[in-house]
Amino acid sequence: AYFTAALFGLSSKQMDGREKKRNFESAKRSVDHSTQYFRYYIQRTCGIVQDGMDDPASQTMRLKGDPMLSLVASIHLNEAMEQYIDREKKGGDHSLSLAYVRATILGLRKKVDKQWVSWVEDQIEWVKANPGVPVNGKRAGIFPSFSRFPVYLDHIVVCCREGKNNSYTPDFANIQVVSYYLQKIAGALLEALRVASERETTDQQYAANVMRMENTYFFSQQIKERGPEITSLFQKQLTKASAVCKQSTDAYLGWMIKREFKALHALFSHISRIRRDVGDKDVPIHIPRATFVKTLQKESNREVMKEKIATIYARMEKHLSEEGK
Repeated sequence: AYFTAALFGLSSKQMDGREKKRNFESAKRSVDHSTQYFRYYIQRTCGIVQDGMDDPASQTMRLKGDPMLSLVASIHLNEAMEQYIDREKKGGDHSLSLAYVRATILGLRKKVDKQWVSWVEDQIEWVKANPGVPVNGKRAGIFPSFSRFPVYLDHIVVCCREGKNNSYTPDFANIQVVSYYLQKIAGALLEALRVASERETTDQQYAANVMRMENTYFFSQQIKERGPEITSLFQKQLTKASAVCKQSTDAYLGWMIKREFKALHALFSHISRIRRDVGDKDVPIHIPRATFVKTLQKESNREVMKEKIATIYARMEKHLSEEGK
């Protein structure tokens, strides 16, 4: 409203160059005057002090700035900029005044973006530290950093919806700074997971695959549940998470099959080695038919198979179900 008031009366058709210049300068003074109120409220709500304010109170406020309100302010300011485009192609002083308003809003946005981006960088360092993840990786479950991320996205949407329709969701993907840094957090989560799964202290046979499988599955499900706007924003990270989840799930299933069907796995592994080393004809020499049939009858009858498959299914359900989280 402040900026719109500054543009009233700028559409007069018959004005010479001098009058147009005076008209623009009048609009500029009005916009500059209005900006002081924006700066005041940004300082009050986001804790962003003006450059050159070095008194103790200002320094304290600078340290306690609110990153969430800064982000919300950035999103709203970005939407406000769309209202000051010369879509009617009037040109002249009108177009110049609109451009000045956009430049002013952009200046305000840069201040709030700086506050939020600084906080994001701190969070990325926290994510990299993998807080709450056991050294050996066993029973790690969903990492604290992974569990907090979807909640943070919900918090952003709720804050932005205040005063708007409940179906409103910001178009994050088309706000360059916001989309870049939200994707950067998501990318940091997946990278921190990779580092945790590959460190020397993590059990590589079991824990590494389980932590990758659980956390990438959780990440994919949580992002997709939050609607098309959020899903499209993190499409790149979702593709990567899905690939990691599939790879780790296959590896974990292989480990469980080997664990549950020990005798069968040992038998067929032995047969494969014989075929590879000396050929098919020597298999009956090294593994008598009676031994082969006895092992199959014992380990692959209906009841035994049913029990072992149920065990595998239960373990997968524990890792990937809502109850298992």
